[in-house]
Amino acid sequence: MNFFEHQERARRKTALLVVLFVLAVAAIIVGVNLAVGLSMGLLDTGWEALHRQTGLLVMISLGTLALIGGATAFRVASLSSGGSAVAMAMDGIPVMPDTGDPQLRQLRNVVEEIALAAGVPTPQIFVMEKEAGINAFAAGYAPTDAVVAVTRGLLDHLTRDELQGVIAHEFSHIVNGDIRLNIRLMGVLFGILVIGVLGRLLLYGGRGSRNRGGIALLGVALFILGYIGVFFGRLIKSAVSRQREYLADAAAVQFTRQPTGIAGALKKIAALSSGSRLQTAESEEVSHMLFANGLRSLIGLLATHPPLVDRIRAIEPGFRPEEIDHLRKKLAWQKGKMAAAPKATATPADTSSPSHGLPGGLGPIPGLGGGPIPQAVLTQAVMADLDQPDAARLAQAAALRDAMPQALYDAAHDSEAVVPLLLSLLLGDDADMHHKHLEYLGGQISTMAMVRLEALALAARELDPALRLQLMDLALPALRRRTPESLKALLPLVATLIKMDGRVTVFEYAMGRLLAIHVTDILNPRRARPGGRVRLKERTDAVVDLFSVLAMHGHDDDEDAAHAAFATGIAALYSPQHAPAYRPPHNWINTLDAALGPLDALALPVKQDLIQGLVATIAHDGVVTVEEAELLRAVCGCLHVPLPRIGRQAQVGSQA
Repeated sequence: MNFFEHQERARRKTALLVVLFVLAVAAIIVGVNLAVGLSMGLLDTGWEALHRQTGLLVMISLGTLALIGGATAFRVASLSSGGSAVAMAMDGIPVMPDTGDPQLRQLRNVVEEIALAAGVPTPQIFVMEKEAGINAFAAGYAPTDAVVAVTRGLLDHLTRDELQGVIAHEFSHIVNGDIRLNIRLMGVLFGILVIGVLGRLLLYGGRGSRNRGGIALLGVALFILGYIGVFFGRLIKSAVSRQREYLADAAAVQFTRQPTGIAGALKKIAALSSGSRLQTAESEEVSHMLFANGLRSLIGLLATHPPLVDRIRAIEPGFRPEEIDHLRKKLAWQKGKMAAAPKATATPADTSSPSHGLPGGLGPIPGLGGGPIPQAVLTQAVMADLDQPDAARLAQAAALRDAMPQALYDAAHDSEAVVPLLLSLLLGDDADMHHKHLEYLGGQISTMAMVRLEALALAARELDPALRLQLMDLALPALRRRTPESLKALLPLVATLIKMDGRVTVFEYAMGRLLAIHVTDILNPRRARPGGRVRLKERTDAVVDLFSVLAMHGHDDDEDAAHAAFATGIAALYSPQHAPAYRPPHNWINTLDAALGPLDALALPVKQDLIQGLVATIAHDGVVTVEEAELLRAVCGCLHVPLPRIGRQAQVGSQA
């Protein structure tokens, strides 16, 4: 199942959520009416007397509906800031870039590697310091808004391979759109849980009232009805989330090619007394988005996750439950041994700083200006990558991160240096334009920001072109820590730098568009949607313009080849008799700008065909240039779909 199929499944789950929510609201309204009738003695006076109180019952029903709707709207509004709001509600603490904690540095490295390999922006990272259980979750409305949060228990007990398996599991939820459904579920379910809260207030707040007996009875009734809401809430969460956990486990195995990693994490949850349970009161709200059960559930039907043994067996078919007992004894022995030994001061090997330049084992970035690759092989490989990238791509992502120059890598994690870093990537190459850019920025940003900018300029100029947009993705968490005013002020600065020399390179265009999308989604996370309902025939002109621009950039000096590349890609969307003609753009920037907005509203199945066609167009001549890869990255960002790393797939194709 690939990204687009996951998104369609999430949309169907949303429809199921609506149906179950309506049933829950109806049941609660009936229950509230019964509770009020009992408290007022209406049910003892016969049907005729009760019938005379129809107006009262209607008012009670409307009031209950208004309470549920108002509570839901309130909770949805409180979550409008996205994933970070969920993480902080769970007492999550942001992992700072200068942390000296080796466990947190290892966590950051793993998250960045998987983000680069998955072709999505790097999420913010949080740690729940007070939680001893092994658990984690991802939250947000879109990849640009995503956070990954882990418990301290997870960091204390898991090896790097096990940590990588859990984080890959969470990235599956990010890439495949589960996080948007999860956060919407939090808002919707709060409305049916609020009845129980109201009942508790009446139960304890009515003690000094003259009619305390009636108020207390009403409070007890509403408190019980609140647990009916909890029942329905858990039923809805179970219906939505259980099967997704198997899929995310399988995706983590496919991603890391290390089944022992995620299986080992699940086994440790089963073996340790702390398990995966969370202590915070908010764990009920987020139970459906956790890596493993955060709550005890006496009824299996209401569990948000499949049984641990079933999940382990799905990964390791030969697993025997007795292995848990052996692991429990082993962990207890290791704990006793560590308690008796002096404290170690060693730092994990992977917490070292990135090196300068490309590492020796990586060599040139494959597929970027390299030898020809069979077009069919490349297209097939890239589209498969939208399902799950392979382990080799994960290893290359780690190498790419390590290839970042130290000064630029550090600046990408510093909220004060991130704006100068991004601006430094746009400084002119020749001395005159470089001076004009600095002169302009000197009047726009602070003195300290200018000092940072000038210090980063040389390293930015020497940065490998294939790493520029990846560096921007690494900088997203630091950018999210900026104020809204700072983010809004950044976009005009970027636009002016790009236009100042009178020409726009593909990199400048891609960076400008991606930064605008990221900033817009950071400021308003709920607007980011992976797909709409618009059909292909309603956007044919925009499709033609998009494919024409990509075909032109891959074959600047050969219009016949550009026409052939266009036809190859457009065949993924149109039958031969209805295929539109190639239309060379007179101004590719304005043409592409006009096309991308309308295309973001396309339905997901159409976007899937669109990406496949674009890959076919790019791969038509068997060579993927840096410019083509940057354009595809910009297009995928504007369409809110994950990006396949063309470079890695080109290497795969050349070896086939």
